[in-house]
Amino acid sequence: MYNPYGLQELMAEMGWVNWAALLESMMPASVPLQKNELIIVNEVEFLKKLEKFLQQYPDEVIANYMMWQAASGMVEILTNQMRDRKLEYRRAIVGIAAREPRWKECLNVASSLSLALSSLYVKRYFDETSKQVALNMTNKVQEEITRDIEELDWMDEETKKRAVYKASQVVHHIGYPDELTDVHKIEEFYKGLSIDNDQYFEALVDLSQWANNYRFRQLREEVNRTDWRSHGSVTMVNAFYNPLENSMQFPAGILQLPFFSSQVPQYVNYARIGYVVGHEFTHGFDDQGSQFDFRGDLNEWWEKESKEKFDEKKKCMIDQYANFKDSQTQLNLNGINTQGENVADNGGFKMAYRAYRRMADQRTEPEPMLPNLQQYTDDQLFMLSMANLWCTRYRPEALKMQITTGVHSPAEFRVNGVLKNFLEFGKAFQCGPGDPMNPEKKCAVW
Repeated sequence: MYNPYGLQELMAEMGWVNWAALLESMMPASVPLQKNELIIVNEVEFLKKLEKFLQQYPDEVIANYMMWQAASGMVEILTNQMRDRKLEYRRAIVGIAAREPRWKECLNVASSLSLALSSLYVKRYFDETSKQVALNMTNKVQEEITRDIEELDWMDEETKKRAVYKASQVVHHIGYPDELTDVHKIEEFYKGLSIDNDQYFEALVDLSQWANNYRFRQLREEVNRTDWRSHGSVTMVNAFYNPLENSMQFPAGILQLPFFSSQVPQYVNYARIGYVVGHEFTHGFDDQGSQFDFRGDLNEWWEKESKEKFDEKKKCMIDQYANFKDSQTQLNLNGINTQGENVADNGGFKMAYRAYRRMADQRTEPEPMLPNLQQYTDDQLFMLSMANLWCTRYRPEALKMQITTGVHSPAEFRVNGVLKNFLEFGKAFQCGPGDPMNPEKKCAVW
């Protein structure tokens, strides 16, 4: 995962690639390659095996494959014949039978200018009150994370202190950075980018080259966890935890229905966006995030005994999800591939529920009920709101691919897996011990 090599060391150990020439061809003139540049090799054994693998094939085959890889990323802006071939491939792999509508293609292209698009979006469509409400909710969920760590009976005190400190140092990027509303800053960011409106293919190639050069220039800049340019793409409906920054981003795009609204009862918001907040926080302590410290440095901050107990708890969840079988494909889930997301789902939902209950218990007036659902308690509506969020319909091919290769469990198991492990679900819906949704053996990491 993190294997640092000096450039000369890499050339000596894996000389079958001229790494210096390769990197120089990729880097802009403004960022000259240093004689002993530090190179991080994610998978050393992969590169060694790749050398032996490629020796089995003639140069022509390898060259053709490389050219195909270069072309495949540009298929959407090439000829109809090329696009039709890609559609055949996608039909076989994920069951997609038709091209996306033209408006979606146009939106994807516009998204390449993400900061400019985000600037327009927040000025025209984003509800400012959502940002403050979401920030308040994030703080409350963060408080529950801290309480949960302090209450753990399997973690030693030194590791607890480090975990609590790491949680306290998470940087929040909620809604959008204020700089997005400053047109001069947006224009300065794109300075040097030239787009020819009459040359579509060339314009997108130029944009790709400009973005590549920008990323390489960042190699020589000091790391800034609050840099607005790194967190200014806010139109996507998603949320992120970055272990290298120990930061979370909840962009403006997700702070809307069905995830969030300032006009719905709080048990709906906490069950949805609050759950997402808890999920992303928990990523800081899952199988991957737990390897990074409060600064985002790869660092072993766990005491040995606590790390072993952590691994035991993860194994419970790995085995549990591996025993879930999808009725449509008749495939069992991959508990190893999905462990990080499953840990985050379970921990995040628990933290969101605790934050909601603490807030609700302090209210002097009960929350309003949803229309035609007055027969349910607020706890039941909290759990139903989370479940409804993941209502999904899959193509058979796409479902098979997700189970086989995906890092997220299919939606059915993201809901039922969490609720089976959630003690309060059984209480809220009067499930007896050993009932299908209230198994006696439950798994929990956080």
